[in-house]
Amino acid sequence: MIFEANSGVPCRGFYSPALEFQPLAAAAVVEQFLDSDAPRRYEPGVRYFMGNRHDD
Repeated sequence: MIFEANSGVPCRGFYSPALEFQPLAAAAVVEQFLDSDAPRRYEPGVRYFMGNRHDD
């Protein structure tokens, strides 16, 4: 839930239709994210919501 809220990456595929966690599916989505240019857009210590910087 935290990864989806911060990144905006849909995490629906992390779970089976019976709502059982699917670790290999989750790992594949996270690996795709990490292999993309997306992580470079995030700054340490900054809050994000749906991939957008959230300044309070």
